[in-house]
Amino acid sequence: MDWNEILQLYAWVPLSHLKSRDFEPVADNIYKIGVNAYVRAQERNKALELDDPRAPFVTMAYWSPSIDGLKRLAFGDPSFTLEEPLPAPPPEISFGTSGLYSELLSKASTDRSRIVERAEYSNKGIFLKKSIIIDRFDYSFISNEEKDERTFLIKISLLKQDC
Repeated sequence: MDWNEILQLYAWVPLSHLKSRDFEPVADNIYKIGVNAYVRAQERNKALELDDPRAPFVTMAYWSPSIDGLKRLAFGDPSFTLEEPLPAPPPEISFGTSGLYSELLSKASTDRSRIVERAEYSNKGIFLKKSIIIDRFDYSFISNEEKDERTFLIKISLLKQDC
């Protein structure tokens, strides 16, 4: 699947309904659906019921050039490290920037987008990542101090269906 298709995905769609059936499991509940493109899926449906024959259901999308970076975030485990240099993310999901922290902040401020900055730690208090959240995109960065590093992962909230 390409990023234009992924950005049109609705949350809670069955994984089997994705346009591309060439998905492969890469970790618990995470499936590769394209180049550096992944989705998280779960066995429970939108009503949190088990035993729905359409399971698993897609709940989140990710861009990551590194499986270890994806696991670091998905499992909250700082032992997963990244290989440098990181490639720039696709322009469709990086506001036309190269994915650098300073560029994303500047672009979002210029566009007057809603911006949130935060840091996350493991359950043992070890730094996992800092992030910039712009609208439905959550850009993750591995350093707590570096201001001009490139994102190692982008978490994308899927569209919500009208009930």
